[in-house]
Amino acid sequence: MNRKASSVNKSENSGRRPTLLKTIVLAVTIAVCFCSSQSNAYPLHSGEYAFMQNMPDAPQVLADMKGANDLDTAARQHAALVLLIALVNVSADGTGQIPWPARERQLISAYNHALPDFNGHRDEIQAESLQLQANDSFVQTFLKRYFSEAELGEIKPMISDFEARAQSQIGTSQEETTASTASSTQMNNDFTSSTPPARDAIAQPSNAPLVNSSDAAAATGFAACGGFFVLYICIIGAIIALNVALLIWVARDARNRGMDSPVIWMVVVLLTSWVGLLIYLFTRPKGNLIPCPSCNNKRLVVSAKCPHCGNA
Repeated sequence: MNRKASSVNKSENSGRRPTLLKTIVLAVTIAVCFCSSQSNAYPLHSGEYAFMQNMPDAPQVLADMKGANDLDTAARQHAALVLLIALVNVSADGTGQIPWPARERQLISAYNHALPDFNGHRDEIQAESLQLQANDSFVQTFLKRYFSEAELGEIKPMISDFEARAQSQIGTSQEETTASTASSTQMNNDFTSSTPPARDAIAQPSNAPLVNSSDAAAATGFAACGGFFVLYICIIGAIIALNVALLIWVARDARNRGMDSPVIWMVVVLLTSWVGLLIYLFTRPKGNLIPCPSCNNKRLVVSAKCPHCGNA
């Protein structure tokens, strides 16, 4: 009887073991899937807004923003990317992290590189882009493509400031255009009102005596010496001009890269020539320069704020 009971228990235990193993494998599989989904999800940083989880990729924005023609498309893409850049700046400032979190740096770099080229139509594209940035209908329609109602509630106060800033820039641009038109009109009026000077009468033939051969040879020698002197002056002037251009480039590059002492670097290059230039090239902050969306001056792609206008 004991042998039979033992065999029965062994058969029951052997039947339970596969079931227990299946349960353990299933639990481990569920845990791994859950952890994988959590690792793929974008984690929010401290102080970061919820809408950062659904920020669209730059290629997707370029594909979604299509207009009636190439200029309209470029203006819509420019306005949309400038809006997203503003949202990233607000979110990054909210986290209070210096340097910015990797997600914010990745987005700001992608959006800045995706800004469309002006291709000789800078004024037209920027003017239409400003109009779109100030147009609440365009802004809301664009945002609803990517964000939920709760996330739009977070974004709403930022959009009010964004549209107000665009309206202010439009007003400033119109004032500058009006002033430029008035100045051009005044210059045209001054030009048309002025009378050209009267032409002199035809010069009378001179009664000066003829120059002899010795005087002509002396004049030729003097002209040759004068030509060499002029050439020497031109070479010296070209060297000075190249040095001045190099100093201006160093100062501007240092300013664009946010360095605190562009004038000091200019003096170093002036005093040490190419040695100082090499030192500057090796010690300056590395990175690509891009146009600032606010002032269109050059700035580093990874800089938190523009060194020219101070905008993010």
